[in-house]
Amino acid sequence: MIEYAAVIALCGVPTRGGWYLEYLAPGEPVPTVRDLPLPLTGMSGTGHGRIGWVDHLAYLRDSVVARGFIDSTELGRSYAGALQLGLTRIVMEAETFQWGRSSLGDDPAVDAMRCEDWRTLGASVQVAPAWDLPKPQLEFRGIT
Repeated sequence: MIEYAAVIALCGVPTRGGWYLEYLAPGEPVPTVRDLPLPLTGMSGTGHGRIGWVDHLAYLRDSVVARGFIDSTELGRSYAGALQLGLTRIVMEAETFQWGRSSLGDDPAVDAMRCEDWRTLGASVQVAPAWDLPKPQLEFRGIT
């Protein structure tokens, strides 16, 4: 098994597309569309496929943090290698329900789209995520 812990989204930080997620209240659980575990997907030659799962979500310091497992198949090990090298990141997949406009930061002239109501669908491994996320932590167990 390959265990991971990763920051998968940032609240209050604009994405490359210029929108941002609304903050959660301290201690509020990360909203999900269904009970955990949620899928972890990746792109392969046959399209989007499940390569693992998310079994825990937490909201810490304005970040959505996920913990879970990547399958120890050849495909899963390939994704883990790209993550370990920093070539990819694990990113939240979400469903959005309500949007608003808001000034971001100290400059009221900077108007941004704010996602006010969102829920986590799962996560995916991506080359160019919406945010500049830190590298995930990986732990390889029983793999030779």
